[in-house]
Amino acid sequence: GAGQAQALDRLQEDTPNLLAALAAAREFNDRQAELKLVASLGRFWFDAGYVSGGLREFRDTLGAAEDDPTPDLAKAAEEIAQLYAWNGSLELAEQFAAKQESIATAIGTDEVLRRVWATKGVLAFARGDYARSIECFRAMLPMIEAVKSESLPFVHASLAFLHLWSGDTPTADDHYAQSLAWAKDFDIDEGDAIVGDYGGWRAFYSGRHEEAVEQWSAAEAVYTDLKQRTWVVDMQQLRSWARLIGGDADQDVIRATTAEARKLGLMAFVARGEMLEAVVLVDQGSRDAGAALSGALETAAKSGNRVWVFWCLWYGARLVASQGRIADARRVRARAESIRRAIPLALPTALEAADVELVTSFGGRGSDLGDTAAEMQVLDLSSLIAQ
Repeated sequence: GAGQAQALDRLQEDTPNLLAALAAAREFNDRQAELKLVASLGRFWFDAGYVSGGLREFRDTLGAAEDDPTPDLAKAAEEIAQLYAWNGSLELAEQFAAKQESIATAIGTDEVLRRVWATKGVLAFARGDYARSIECFRAMLPMIEAVKSESLPFVHASLAFLHLWSGDTPTADDHYAQSLAWAKDFDIDEGDAIVGDYGGWRAFYSGRHEEAVEQWSAAEAVYTDLKQRTWVVDMQQLRSWARLIGGDADQDVIRATTAEARKLGLMAFVARGEMLEAVVLVDQGSRDAGAALSGALETAAKSGNRVWVFWCLWYGARLVASQGRIADARRVRARAESIRRAIPLALPTALEAADVELVTSFGGRGSDLGDTAAEMQVLDLSSLIAQ
């Protein structure tokens, strides 16, 4: 709600005390206090960009201990699952998500059950499974509408982004409008950030890259005021991508945001940053471009996020085609296309035109997948790109 920046300021000032309290709760085996702290701090760790630090503090909380099912226990499992998802540790995220669902089922109240859908939606997003993520957030909507939950602006915003990325702009715009209406009703500080964030993506998908930069800059200013470091890094990377496509890449900013994402533990952002760094090298005609793209692809695969696996493969196919290795380019793009369809992910206007040009360059059609090539392993394709 309102006052979020001030609240985050207070939490950051009190972080040493909060960590001391958590340590004391563990030392004196005060399980109730430990769970309550972990359940309440997860959102703070994420917003402030302390994903890695939060996991270091939380990872032992839901270990071997046998606890009675309580809302605090379910919430603690949710927070840890979502932090692991953003950290790119999807197997661990799935384990804690299953634990959350088991606890929530035992409790049986609507309040804890609807949060299970939130976690499922976040994990599907982190995997790059947009269709499943949409299903989960849609399932959650009637539950939170019934109680007028303050989650409404954020769930509608999530659905707006997911539908836009999937190519359903009218549905995306509808959810965006509902997100802003609920943000106004609840006096949510992030309303203006959602305007710039969504507006940037809308412009980016339409090929209006300068407008996208302006919108994402406006969103970054709001996220900065709200002390949401995670989304500040996101906006900086997205601006860099739009500028890169427009031929105005800022290599220093890209490197800095990649390093910051690595420090924060946001592995999908690390993969995106490495990909942007590699594309700069491609545009410069550097001999290191293939190895850099190959490394970005492996980082993306390790994070488990298919979206950035796709983009690394797609840029890799363009690089390989430019080297005259047409058969290899077809193989790489075929795998990229199979992943894109599975997500599903729509291509922004400028990149869709570039994709048509790419496919035309090796005598194919946009629908050509190449059955064998589409099943090739990512690491095999990484070797092709690095050649």
